[in-house]
Amino acid sequence: MESTFSFNRKSCDGAGVSLCKGFLLAAVSASKEVQDEMNELIATGYVTATYDDNMKPDGFQLSYKGSSALATIIADSDKEAKPDECYETLAKELKDIYPKGKKPGTNYYWADAVPIIVKRLKIFFKKYGNDFNYEDIVKATQAYVSSFNGAYGYMKLLKYFIFKEKKDADGECNSESELLNYLEKKDEVSQDKDWDADLR
Repeated sequence: MESTFSFNRKSCDGAGVSLCKGFLLAAVSASKEVQDEMNELIATGYVTATYDDNMKPDGFQLSYKGSSALATIIADSDKEAKPDECYETLAKELKDIYPKGKKPGTNYYWADAVPIIVKRLKIFFKKYGNDFNYEDIVKATQAYVSSFNGAYGYMKLLKYFIFKEKKDADGECNSESELLNYLEKKDEVSQDKDWDADLR
């Protein structure tokens, strides 16, 4: 039987536990071997231990691999998410905007396969909200690519344009989205102007 857990701080507060403790309760309910599961997550690189100034273990944090896995799980579990067909149509449009082939000097394709772009888009909408218009996303992507005038050396790959996880100095994973920046810029531009031209 499939189980879907929905959490928020208010519901946890109502039960007299913190949000973190709420997740731990769900973990214990899902498996009697939580400690073994944690050890396996560490061994396989999803979680790393953290240490205090005296080099004593003081907690855990998600690795990039773990953060990516969690984002995928949350996006794929979202009951309000649009059908994959909607994301596929948008993914194909965005892929067509980008250059073909690999980024010069690298082994990375400018635009990955459609299923990879679909996954990125699903996580984007989960992270930043479902209120973005598909047409605006297409225009933002066109504006971003056009802004380089064919000199694409510093342009982000499509998947990283949509969003990218970055580690800060403390090892914490944070996400950034050039797509989100362009969409927010659009809201600052007068409605009677060609906003994508304004972004170039």
